[in-house]
Amino acid sequence: AQLVHIARRMNEVSSSLSLSNDLGYVVDQGADILHSFLTAFLTNKERDKLVYDANLGGMITLDGLKNTEADFGNGRYNDHHFHYGYILYACAIMGDINATFVSEYGHFVDPLLFDVAHSSYSHSNSEPLDGAFFPLARYKSWFDGHSFASGLFPFGNGKSQESSSESVNCYYGAYLWSIIRSKSDGFGNKEENKKLVDFARLLLATEIRGAKTYWHMHPPDTSDAKLENDPAIYSSRLAQNYMVGNLGMMDVTSLHGLGMNPYTCT
Repeated sequence: AQLVHIARRMNEVSSSLSLSNDLGYVVDQGADILHSFLTAFLTNKERDKLVYDANLGGMITLDGLKNTEADFGNGRYNDHHFHYGYILYACAIMGDINATFVSEYGHFVDPLLFDVAHSSYSHSNSEPLDGAFFPLARYKSWFDGHSFASGLFPFGNGKSQESSSESVNCYYGAYLWSIIRSKSDGFGNKEENKKLVDFARLLLATEIRGAKTYWHMHPPDTSDAKLENDPAIYSSRLAQNYMVGNLGMMDVTSLHGLGMNPYTCT
C-alpha cells in the first residue's frame, strides 16, 4: 500500500518526465496486487479467518480463538491496534485509488475499524454493526493519552506498549479510512460521518501527544555527572523496570527499528 501510494504521488507530479509510464505501470500493478490480497483477507478466503467474538465484542482470528498464543495473541486482543492499523491504512489507500472497493468491501473493513477505534455512537446505516457490540476505543487509555497493547495478557508492572509508532499508525489508518468511508454513498449522514472522522482525529492526536510525553526517550543531560558516561537512550534507572523488557529480548537494531516503523507518507 505504501509503495503504491508513493508511486501514485510521484506519477502525479512527473507527468512530463520519462518516468511517467513506468510509474503508471507500478501503480496499476501494485494496486492489482494490493486489491487481491486485501479482498482475500477481508472476505475470509484465507485459511486463518476473521470471526466476531460475541463475548468481548471484537474481531479475532480463528487460530487466535483456538490458541491464545497464536497470531501474537490475537484471540486475547494482544496487538490488535498494531496489526489492524496496517489493514486500515492499506484499505484507505485502495479506496482512494478505486472507489468501488469502498462500496464493495467497506462493510468488511468497518468491523476492524470498530475493533480498535469505535466511538460512542453508531451509524444509522452501519451494516457491519447489525446489533454487534464493540467497546469504546478498546486500547486507548484516556488518562494517559496513549494506548496499551497487551489486551487480556497480564503484566507484573502494568500494561505494555512496545511500539508507540505502530500505535500512532493505527489511528492514522483509522483517520484515513474514516475520511474515505465517509465519502461513500449510503454510509451515515453528514453529521455522523463528521463525528466518525473527528473521533479518529482525536485518537490520533492524543496518541501522538501521549507517545511524545511518556514513550519517547531523549538523550540524557550530560551535565548530570551520574549520566555523563551512560550513552544509553534509556537511563539505567528506567532500564531496570521490566516494562522496558524489549531491551533483553532484541538486538539494538531491532529494538530501535520497532520504535521507528512504519514509515508513512504524511
